[in-house]
Amino acid sequence: MSTGPVKPVSMTAELQLTRSRSSWSVSQDEVWLALDLEKAGPKLTHSPISIGIVLGDQHNNILYMARIDIKCGDKPGDVDQETMNWWRKLHWPLWKQLQGPSALSPEVAFRQFREVLENIYEQHSDVYLLTTAPAFDLGQLDYYDTLYNEKAKGVRYALNGRRYRDMNPAERLAALPISEQRRIRVELANEQEHHRHQQRHDPSYDALYAYRMAMKLPSHARRPRPNS
Repeated sequence: MSTGPVKPVSMTAELQLTRSRSSWSVSQDEVWLALDLEKAGPKLTHSPISIGIVLGDQHNNILYMARIDIKCGDKPGDVDQETMNWWRKLHWPLWKQLQGPSALSPEVAFRQFREVLENIYEQHSDVYLLTTAPAFDLGQLDYYDTLYNEKAKGVRYALNGRRYRDMNPAERLAALPISEQRRIRVELANEQEHHRHQQRHDPSYDALYAYRMAMKLPSHARRPRPNS
């Protein structure tokens, strides 16, 4: 893996990251890190197949967007049949794309994922994690992160022990007045229509959707709780 600061990249498993700390300047602006995980089933024993990553600032600027594709296991119990039927019926072209030549082994994929996290955590002093399904996405990413990275404590933690907060933008949106919810949902729907050529359930675009949702929240609703 090459070395250097995190920069915007195309969606690819081959993330070209750099770790030249001496040339970095730590940003004091808050940034938002949206994550999404796709799997071959809901259980921890089912294979992870792709991670979507979007980093943006508080001004709605995308700083980094990538996808890490992971080879699905072929052993009994690696896939859930109901989930696979769903993929075959509705999203088979995307499945074949996620399982293409650039798909990595879980060991390599989650080491690269940790490299991404460390690059971001070391370059930005205030990082807030976003996901619309924290129990699933963060819970399972925590499991794989600690499984494949010896010193990792989960995605909310840098290897130096610093803890970062997370927020569910969908939960915050649902707490707003109905009129405000409707306005934001219409804006999001229009943006989705603009990107309709992108396949649904591509995890990088699901992560982008979570980030866009968060940026449309009023500032008081966007702030992670102190104990989150």
